[in-house]
Amino acid sequence: MRRLTLSEIIVAALLTVVCAAFAIGVRAALPLHLGIAIFFLIAIAAAHRLDAPIVSAIAVVVVLMTLYSTLAEPGFVLMGRAFDASLARFDAALFCGNAPALFAQHFVTPRVLEFFSFIYGIFIPYLWLSILLGTIGRERHERAAFVLGLAVVYSISYLGYLFVPARGPVEFYTFLAPLHGGRFHDLVLQSVAATGGNHGAFPSLHVGASAYLCLFDLRRNRVRGMTWAPIVLLIAISTIVLRYHYVADILAGFAIAFIADRVALWRFARPRLRAPRTPFAALARAGVGLFFDRIDVEGSVPADGPLLIVANHTNSLVDGLIVTVATPRRVALTAKAALKRNPLLAAITWLADVVPFYRRQDDLREVSKNVDSFAAIRERLARGGAVCIFPEGISHSDASMRELKTGAARIALDFAAAHQGLRIVPVGLHYDAKQRFRSSVLIRFGEPIAIPADADARTLTRLIDARIRALTANFGSVREALWLRWTAELVATRGEEPRAIDQEESDYRDRARLLGELRDDYEHADREQLAPLVNDLRAYRRELRRRGIAQRELFLSMHPAQAIFFVFREVELLVAGAVFFAIGVVQHGVAFALDRALTRKLSVDLDHWASNAIFYGFAIFPLTWAIGIALVAHFASWRWALAYALVIPFTLVYTILYAERAGRALRRARTFLRFVFDRRLHRELQQRGRALLQRIEEARR
Repeated sequence: MRRLTLSEIIVAALLTVVCAAFAIGVRAALPLHLGIAIFFLIAIAAAHRLDAPIVSAIAVVVVLMTLYSTLAEPGFVLMGRAFDASLARFDAALFCGNAPALFAQHFVTPRVLEFFSFIYGIFIPYLWLSILLGTIGRERHERAAFVLGLAVVYSISYLGYLFVPARGPVEFYTFLAPLHGGRFHDLVLQSVAATGGNHGAFPSLHVGASAYLCLFDLRRNRVRGMTWAPIVLLIAISTIVLRYHYVADILAGFAIAFIADRVALWRFARPRLRAPRTPFAALARAGVGLFFDRIDVEGSVPADGPLLIVANHTNSLVDGLIVTVATPRRVALTAKAALKRNPLLAAITWLADVVPFYRRQDDLREVSKNVDSFAAIRERLARGGAVCIFPEGISHSDASMRELKTGAARIALDFAAAHQGLRIVPVGLHYDAKQRFRSSVLIRFGEPIAIPADADARTLTRLIDARIRALTANFGSVREALWLRWTAELVATRGEEPRAIDQEESDYRDRARLLGELRDDYEHADREQLAPLVNDLRAYRRELRRRGIAQRELFLSMHPAQAIFFVFREVELLVAGAVFFAIGVVQHGVAFALDRALTRKLSVDLDHWASNAIFYGFAIFPLTWAIGIALVAHFASWRWALAYALVIPFTLVYTILYAERAGRALRRARTFLRFVFDRRLHRELQQRGRALLQRIEEARR
């Protein structure tokens, strides 16, 4: 039998406090709450006996939702008074003697009241939709995190209801006139009356619960979290407009949501990139964070002391950005001096404090300036800094690393001859599909290299080469790399049903590790014996590409209930976010089109695509934003122009995430419909896929 979860313990403790308080002060309410406690204990015991955590999650949710109405009046009886006066004094102190609820009444028209009544009422479907998606639609560990945070929010809030009872501004202040609205306002009044009337003002559960749900999604389903974030803010405002809460209640709600999110994150944390430390690092984080879907990091670097980072070079300028973003300390980059001929890149290299290298193929007359470049690197190392060098000397799209230049080794040996403490850290950069927008990246930091006492430049270069190769994927040919990557994606499915789209965030780290294992197996295998399997894999790949079916969709379930749940989940998100997406298209559509067209025209190799898209985007997007702001200021007013400017970062990120999510949903829906109307094809492709997976597993033994 499994141990009690933290969410179960929290709810059990809450029920204990409630029953104890009512036993002392409100005995009439005790039998009902003892009954709730007994139901909870029975449900939890059954869940543990059956090893059914979803039953436990449902029991926690049922108890938390039931307590909302049962704690309405007992709190006032228990404490003997309402705390509205104290909360009103807090608001007055915060707003220089003014009460926000009284101030808002001067701006509330019937239309404004209806709008905020609608927003206030949205909380109910948002809450239950989120509970459904958080309990039924998530894997075991994420469901546990969700329920834990929900238990924290509601338990703390109920303690506030019990020991700081208040009825809200609607009954405390004297307003100029009562609120008179339309249909939505009437529905709000009816729902409040049905749940016990005006009570539970402190803290605001409308704010606390909705803010927690939004924070949870921002960490695990960003597009849904961003869709609801503006609505959550409007919900907080609506509680003031409708006179149900003080600002103190709202602040307490946000604080409780933050605490609950941190508790859930503490219990079920995932590694994240650290915050950027310099303006250039922030710019790099923005560029690669928008272009790539995910950046995974393995290993670490020493926190201080002179550090020479040596990495493979397969994605032009982006490689330096990835190293900058993934390294938790300031890193000086090196790059070819020819970049300074481009005004935009010259400005960025200045901001990044790049040390230039002068190559023979660029200008033979300037090669002598490398003496100054080497001196600049030694100076940075002497100050205890970190420097990144790409020893291959040139970016490429080859299947394997190129021969390393001796420059990095010579710099290390020259520095080590006069100083101590230098550490050389090898780095392997892996790209899922480096030219593809919203693909994934993995950066691996290896163990520091000890410089042999009698090493010369060539010996140390060979050692660096071996250590970087151990961290990277190197293949015999581009063709071999392509089909092994595809095979790794097929093996990664394990012949199982794909995850939900909001949980589909690919962990490229696992696929990169699997790719390395397949490459090693292939290198040591009998090529002639494997030839039939390789040919069948290539034929299968061609068949799937011809039909437009991705490997991850190959084993899609045809169960009607899962299809209905898929439609429910995706339609809710796509409909709710359509307005924000439309605004984003208006604000950024031209910039995206220009950046894509320019990238297509100027990219002559795959390793140029991401660099061109990111660096030209640094100029194109701000330019189009400035034009948009100027047009809004000219045709509307400076207030609208300010609002337009403030939402630009939000709509930029949202537009990218929404389009990506919609594309994934359409892809899965298209595959599902294809299989629905051609069941024979579905069975055939799945049978062939599983047969190939079995043959691969047998070949690897």
